Formats: sequence, structure tokens, C-alpha cells
Amino acid sequence: MAINGPISQALAAAKDRLEKMQSTTGLYEAIAELPNRQFEVIVLRYLVGYPTSRVAWFIGIGVRQRPGPECVTRRRHGPLHRSKAD
Repeated sequence: MAINGPISQALAAAKDRLEKMQSTTGLYEAIAELPNRQFEVIVLRYLVGYPTSRVAWFIGIGVRQRPGPECVTRRRHGPLHRSKAD
């Protein structure tokens, strides 16, 4: 399933904002540089706040499959959390 319409526009806007934001830890730049599917999962789940089931529906996979991109991202970049510097 391809993401289109308002969700696609929101993802594009988030990517644009993240690329322009500055972080002492490089968090925003790292999120903006993720492969598309991983970027979609991280933005929809953690920045927009959609529940896991909704994120899985948007990207067209079952909830049981969904942890893949997020887990890979977490293993590569560590847990996502906001620090006072961000």
C-alpha cells in the first residue's frame, strides 16, 4: 500500500523540517536520512503519535510484521528519546 494524500504530505513536511532542524546529538539529521519505510514508521509512530496498528495499516503491513524497520533503526541508532538539548 502506498501512502498518499494528507499522510504523504505530512511525511514530506516532517522530512523537510527535520532536515532543517539542528541537534547537538544529530538525532534530527539521522531520522531525516533513514530509508523511506523506516522514516515513515518513526515519524508516524513517535512524532505524529499514531498507534502501532494505525502505522502498520498506513504502510500496508500487518502489526506482527511492523517491528522490523523500527527495531532495525533502534539497533543502529539507539533508543529514540528527547534530551533537553534537542
